[in-house]
Amino acid sequence: MANRIQKLNESGNIKLGQVATDVLCVSGRLMLRALADGEEDIEQLVGLARGSLKGKKPELRRALTSRLTPAQRFVLGELLLRLAELEAATTRVSEQIIREVADGPDPFVPEAAKLLLTIPGIGSESPRSSSPRPAWT
Repeated sequence: MANRIQKLNESGNIKLGQVATDVLCVSGRLMLRALADGEEDIEQLVGLARGSLKGKKPELRRALTSRLTPAQRFVLGELLLRLAELEAATTRVSEQIIREVADGPDPFVPEAAKLLLTIPGIGSESPRSSSPRPAWT
């Protein structure tokens, strides 16, 4: 999903990825949502910067000067909605797994779950994910 959002951004000449390490950080999401909602005032968009991005306002002005069409804005909004839905689903699945591991009748399941987390890439937070590490550890 993040790749689709990035590709759409690039097609609309949005270069947020050149300024923000994570386009889907809090600031990035606020700016992308505003763009999807039709905001065109660069100063309004730059004003949504949080944290370290506040110090990069000149770069943000250049990065957020876009040519998004109404159709691209619509698609961006839909992609942001899908991303939020996927993140919510991931959280629900993780919570269910935690319950199953904790309440399961097999005494070896909790230890097996801990061992799974020692495998690189399993249970670790990915750079584009805001989902937390599974809590059964």
